[in-house]
Amino acid sequence: MWIQKLCTALAIPPLTSFGLYEKDFPAIVAKAKKAGSMKGNPITLTDEELTEILKKAI
Repeated sequence: MWIQKLCTALAIPPLTSFGLYEKDFPAIVAKAKKAGSMKGNPITLTDEELTEILKKAI
């Protein structure tokens, strides 16, 4: 996947290195849905979609 290669090339650490784990996902998703930055998305992402994005980032 190109994004994984880019993160490796740029030495971007996974979310776990910041202390985030799957157990934290429900709280993160709930807060993300309220964030102003989410209002700019052309579609509303479901909890499942947001959780999947987080899973791919750890």
